[in-house]
Amino acid sequence: MTFIDPQSDELDLPGHIRDSVDVGIIVLPDFGPVSPRDREVIDGTVYDVVGQPKDYTRIPSLTGGGCYVVTLKVVKSS
Repeated sequence: MTFIDPQSDELDLPGHIRDSVDVGIIVLPDFGPVSPRDREVIDGTVYDVVGQPKDYTRIPSLTGGGCYVVTLKVVKSS
């Protein structure tokens, strides 16, 4: 498993107390089934799976069976 750079939707407003973070993980086909509403824990943070994993297992130029990209999201309030 590897990460794609996380992106934050934090607003630069006084009193703003919510931060939404999206992250993508790249997983091998043997990672196991993943579906919307699943949750993944990374470094103690619980992320919700957003949508279906993107399937890159059928791209002829990729050797080794390709991969899936799973999009995750977490919303933190302070």
